[in-house]
This record gives sequence, C-alpha cells and structure tokens, in this order.
Amino acid sequence: AFYAWISKDANIHLGAAMILARFLSEDGGQQGDVLVMGGFCLALQKHVVELDRALGDAGECRFYADDGYLAVDPTDPRVPPALAAFRANVLASLRLLIAEDKLECFSHSLDREGWDPSLLAITEGTVTSDDGVVIGRGVKVMGVPVGCATFVEKTLATKASKCVSKINTLVSKLRIHDLSALWCANYYCTQTLMHHWLQLCAPPVVASAAATVDAALLAAAKVAIPADPTADAISLRRFRQPSRLHGSGFRSCVDVSHAAYVGAVDQALPRFLALASDDGSAGVAFSPLCEPALGVGSFNPGGERYLHLIESAPARICIGQYLVDAWSHMQGEAGIDPEAPDFDPLSSLLAGPVHLLGKGTPKLQMELTRQIEGHRHEVLAVDMHALPCQDRRRVAYRNVNRYSMQWCHSWPDYDSACTNLEWELGTARCFGLKVPSLLPYVGQRIGKTQYYVDEYGDNLARASTPGDDWRWQHDGFLVTLFDDLADNGVNVTDDLVGLFRGVIPDPAQRLRFDQLSFRTRRGMVPDGRISMPVGDDPVREVFVEFKTLHWGTSTYSGADIMHAARSRSVQRRADKVHAEYVKKAIDLDSAYCGTTADSRPGPSEQRLIGLGPVRPLVLGHYGELSTFFEELLSTAADAGAQKHWRGMRCASAEDARGLIVSMLRRSWGMAAFRLNARLVIRRLQ
Repeated sequence: AFYAWISKDANIHLGAAMILARFLSEDGGQQGDVLVMGGFCLALQKHVVELDRALGDAGECRFYADDGYLAVDPTDPRVPPALAAFRANVLASLRLLIAEDKLECFSHSLDREGWDPSLLAITEGTVTSDDGVVIGRGVKVMGVPVGCATFVEKTLATKASKCVSKINTLVSKLRIHDLSALWCANYYCTQTLMHHWLQLCAPPVVASAAATVDAALLAAAKVAIPADPTADAISLRRFRQPSRLHGSGFRSCVDVSHAAYVGAVDQALPRFLALASDDGSAGVAFSPLCEPALGVGSFNPGGERYLHLIESAPARICIGQYLVDAWSHMQGEAGIDPEAPDFDPLSSLLAGPVHLLGKGTPKLQMELTRQIEGHRHEVLAVDMHALPCQDRRRVAYRNVNRYSMQWCHSWPDYDSACTNLEWELGTARCFGLKVPSLLPYVGQRIGKTQYYVDEYGDNLARASTPGDDWRWQHDGFLVTLFDDLADNGVNVTDDLVGLFRGVIPDPAQRLRFDQLSFRTRRGMVPDGRISMPVGDDPVREVFVEFKTLHWGTSTYSGADIMHAARSRSVQRRADKVHAEYVKKAIDLDSAYCGTTADSRPGPSEQRLIGLGPVRPLVLGHYGELSTFFEELLSTAADAGAQKHWRGMRCASAEDARGLIVSMLRRSWGMAAFRLNARLVIRRLQ
C-alpha cells in the first residue's frame, strides 16, 4: 500500500466496482494517498488567488478543494478573460481540466442578455419533479441549496429522504441482532445526518425536512428501546434531555435548528469582513463584497455586530430577520420574557439583545443549547414532582445519576455489550417504564415468595429466591471494580477473611471461629482493602464494603424521593454501612472474646477503630452508585494516568486522566446496568 502511494507508476482502480484500469498512474498524486488533497489545494491556491485578483470588484472566487464558486457580474468584461486565464494556467501548470459539464449558474434575477458568449454555455442549475419536469432553479453551495423556494424545498426534501433511508436501513439490519448497536448507530451517526443543513439553512427553511428526519429517528428509537420512552409526554421530554441532565441525549433536529443556525452564522459572518486586530491592523476579509450588507467595522472591538444587518441590509437579504426570529424563539424556549417587569438583559446569554449575539461567547451553539436545556430541566423537575410519589417515572428520574446514564453513549464493545433482553430491561428501568417482554409473566408468583411478577421487573429483583443471585450480582460487580482499579495501578486486596481472627485471644475460641463456614466468616469482614490517598496522607489503606439496593417502599421511600438531594436512597444505605460493621465487631467480641457491654471496646472493635471507617460502595436499583465511587474514580484516574499515558499515546498524564475517568465511569456504569438486568433474567429462568 505504501508503495502504491509513493511510486510514480501505480495501478488505478475505476468506479464503484474498483475495476483495474489498463493503464498506470504516471502523473499527480496516487490513488489512496491521504496527502494528495492537501498538495492539490496548495498547488491550486496561487491560481485561485490570481483569478480573484483579476476579477477585481466584478466578483469573488472561492474554492473548497476542487469545488470552485464564483460570485460575479457576468456582464462585466473582466470576467471572461479572467476565467480563460485560469483555465489556461491550471492546464499548463497542473495538467488539469475544468469539468465543463458540471458548471452551473443561478441568480434570482437571471437575465442572460449582455453575457459574453463564452459564459452562455454554462447551464442554469435546476431541480426536476419525479417525471422530469423542471420545477425549480438554483445551485448547491457546499451541498446547501441556494435558489428559488421550490429548489430549496425539493433539495432539502431529497436530503431528508436519503437520511430516512439510512435510518431505516440500520433499523432493518440491527433490530433483531443487537438493539444496543442500533441505539449507538442512531445516537452517534444518524442523529446528526441533517446537522450540516440545520447549521447552514434558516430554521423556517429546513423545518419540514428536519421534521421528516425527526419522525424517522423517533421510530428508530422506539425500536432500539422497546419500552418506548416517547409514548407519554413527560417521558419524551426527559428522553430529549442530554444525559448530563438525566435524559438520553437524543435531541430533535427541529429543536436543534435554531441554535445551530445562529451558532453557524456567528462563526462565519464576522470572518466575511476584515477584522481589526489588537494592534489596530486590519485582517483579511473572506468576502469584501458583503461589507455593505454587514456594515463596515461591525465586528471590530466595540462594533455593533449584527445591528446593521438586521436594520439596514437590503430587503432581499433575509439573514437578519432569520436571526431575530431564531433568537426570539430560543428566548421563549429558555423561559425569557423581554416584556416582563423584572426582565434583566444582563441575566443570561439569551436575555441580551439579538444584535450582540455571540459577543464573548466562543462556543455559541453549545451555550445556547445549554441554557435552553437547563430551563427545560427545571420545568421537567417540577412536573416530575407533581407525579404520584411512587410513580416509577418519578422514582427513576429522582434516583438515576451519571453512572446510570452510561448506556446512552457507550459502544457495545467488550465492557459494554448487552443482550437484547438485558438492554430492554435496563433502558426501561432507567426511564421507569414497563418492560414489554415481562408483560406475559405479570401476575405469576415468584417461586415460593410472597411476590408476584410486575410489569417493571422490580419484584423479581427484590424477591429472595434460591440460587444465591444477590451474591452473584454482588461478586460480579466487585470483579469489574477491583480489576479496573488494579489495572490502573491501585493496590487492591479482597482476601480479608482472617482480618479479625488474630485478635481472638483464646486458641479454643479461635478454633471455633475457624469452624464457621467460609461464607459466614466472609460476611464478618469488609469486601476489600484499597490503598489510596486520604486527606493529607498520600497513601492509606481504606476498607470498603459493597452493597446492592433493590426496589421496595422502604428502600426507595417517599421521603427519599421527595428529598432535595438526588439518589438519596443509595446514600442513606451507604450511611449505615460503618455502623453495621461496628455491630458485627461487637457481636464477634461477645461470641468469641467474652466482651460484655460494660467492657467495650473488645479486641475486634478496637481493631476496627484502628482500621478507620469502613467506606461504603452501594449499587442502586436504577444503576446509581453512591458518592464514594467518585473518590475511587479520582484515585484510579490519577494512578492510571501516570501508569498508562505513554502507552495511550497521550501528550501528558493530565491528558490521559480525562480519558481514564471516562472509561472507568463507563465500565462501572455498564457493569451496574448489565448486572441489574441479569438479576431479573436469572429469576425468569
């Protein structure tokens, strides 16, 4: 392959079928060379600059790779010789020809009278109906339609149709085999198919096409998540929120369009003018012809930015009005009322005047989206609070945390793969929805317990059944946790059965202790010992205990759900762990060391005091993890960054740390997601 890239004589493959040509490549860059496009642009640039200079104030020439765009007055006598010279120079120096059959032109007031004969051969760009009749005129600039309303609508409809086709193809290929892969393909790939046009076409222009793609994406989401989080309004609103706000991050194209358009305009238009630098010197303008519409110096320090465009631009230039309308729409979405008596224009980004949009905001689209979604989150929280206290949608919403939502953006690889049933159970529980696959079993008694199968699978998780499934879930998560810690250089020990044995003074009592079953002795000691920094101590041995929490009106009480803090149930369970070990030590002293209530603390309790508090690790019913996991995460990320940053090809340990945090959070979140689902599945078998 490398030989084919750099050798002068190399094979050429033609067409989609990659048919081997009967001739060799003897000139120019080789097929497959990743550097050829860069070299081509460098070679072509001087000729583009010469063409632009030759046009003068008759027009402008701009190229993107091998696609060229000219905004010119075709009746100006300077245009034909400038184009002819460009053709000749490119052919002479680069041995390249202009593809005459691909040349197209458009103007809203196209009148070919007075054109030079050499330009009359350029055809007008058109769009046709299904039966071949021309119904609109225009051209595509970087794929974006510029032309009459029919041309733009038809072009965008065609793009939307292609997006829908790709979405439907993914659904048909993956719906049976892998629902998590279908979700990831839609989340990372098809969800953004229309975003290029959302950014470069005004919201009213692209609204119909965006709605078409939205409908296809929602249909795909319903297949990927069988519990259907779009079935009721409040679940759909949560589903649309980003995962950092406890949604899925599956945004609507129509919703995105306003912030996307405003953000793209603010990225591009200031560069159309020659911006003044800090020393007062003018930069290079991308399009000097736009200066009358944008206003001289509008984007210089202290300039009025978009005020001239909005108030003084010619009526045929609609961008200013589009910005005003989009800004007003986003203010409404963010709960901002400029007419309110207490309105403060300095209170937030969207509260400011539209003509100053983007001033001092480098990532405008992201910041606008954050403000809108933040307001929606506040409104959604109020509406969730209005639901009955034990409504599963409310319970799930109040308890999920960032670990619970890792499924939203995890690839189905070695540490995130799920079966379809695991995926169905996990996603349904995350949103507090009924599990379709469980509906045929609803009402059946669970073994010999007092519980019956419910449509959420909650009773299957909390019922005590043969098979030691809770211990299996407990140990399965600890394997993932301890392996991840050890892999990142954290010292972990999980064999602590003899932790208190040595403090039993009487050999006979020690022998009696040894005769207890391994499981009983294991239950008397914490699950692990971890070396990690604590306070000012760089390294201290910390003892940890892992607990799982399952659904119940006492474990997920009404008080927990109404508590101001999120995930209150797992934290309340975590707060009890150390006291439980104090009681275990007291019972051990009483049974084997002869310690009475008056002679406390006994040997075991003294040993526990010397070891420090037992740190709690709690996995909740909704995949939420207690707060001490964040301390472990930080410790593992620090150690792992120092150990792995070179192997990860990072520039520094600091760069590697962020990646390791993301990987560990995904690993632990997906382990919780899978094990919670597998617990239910094991009890169905």
